[in-house]
Amino acid sequence: MRIEAVRGGGFDLNTTEGRLMARQLVAIAAYESGHKSDRVKRITDVLTVAGDRRPGAPRTVLNEYVHAKEHAEFLGSVVLQSKIDMERSIRAVADLVNGIITIFESAASAPMSAMVLTRSAGEIVMRFCYIYDPEVPPARTLLRMAAFQIESVEDNLRTAEAFGVHGEGDANDAREQIPTMHEFFTSHGVERTPDSRRPEFTVNLRLDGATENVKFNATDAYRRYLRVGFWDWALGSGATHGRGWFLPNVIGTFDEAPFMDRNEIAVTVTLQILELATAFAVAAGGHTGADTDDYLRKVHLRRLGVTEADRENDGNAVSHREYGDRVLAPRFPMGTGGASFAGPRA
Repeated sequence: MRIEAVRGGGFDLNTTEGRLMARQLVAIAAYESGHKSDRVKRITDVLTVAGDRRPGAPRTVLNEYVHAKEHAEFLGSVVLQSKIDMERSIRAVADLVNGIITIFESAASAPMSAMVLTRSAGEIVMRFCYIYDPEVPPARTLLRMAAFQIESVEDNLRTAEAFGVHGEGDANDAREQIPTMHEFFTSHGVERTPDSRRPEFTVNLRLDGATENVKFNATDAYRRYLRVGFWDWALGSGATHGRGWFLPNVIGTFDEAPFMDRNEIAVTVTLQILELATAFAVAAGGHTGADTDDYLRKVHLRRLGVTEADRENDGNAVSHREYGDRVLAPRFPMGTGGASFAGPRA
């Protein structure tokens, strides 16, 4: 896709005005949400006030489920910790987006960096969508929250072991902490399946007949939660891992220019961020019962503006409600095809 202008006005990223336009583009997802002064405050409001007070909303159902359980206090602490985890995660997304803005504000060319930062932001948002999936019953939501917490502790051991002899002290500390953490969960009704080769690591968790894998599959999450653009994971992978099929698009040589110019890269990154903003709003609104329609409309208006110059006919653009409903699955392989969402591993 080659786009020379946005809303009829050309912009050159080698100029101050062009960089300002790029900054405005990549800031849309954060800026237009309506929480300009404190984005995280709006997120906190959505996940607490709105969710707890909307009858029938998944957040309310989860709250009722927890309070009816024998181990209500413990399960409530899992939910509270998940709020903390996800707030920190979304703050990390804001940090990554600020990094992208900085790249496009500068005179330097760093297309790989922008794509990698977008990929990182995407994986965080996909985890949020996965945990707060409104189609998931409360037991599975709790297990997904718990899985993130257990994996975070177990990963301390994996990371320490990667340092070899230099990480032995931290590895020993982790080996002492992991059994205590496991016992804390299992003594409060959450069953775990240990890894057959390394029982200190957990394969899946079970509660009230529901089972969830501890390992999160970001590739499948992209396919499930991005209504359009679920192939973005492939672009991000190409940038993150320096794939040979991807590099010529954004990195040139002494004799050859890259296939994409800076304008096209800015638009590509912007569209990816808008897709993530949409997925985040759908998950947050669906979980809490909050009305995110106006936010989704604003995001879609910006999406239409970004793509306006590439339109080849005078037909009417679809609305934000129709957007995504007309998309056909791509013909190329899509990793596991979302198979991990069909059910837990045996």
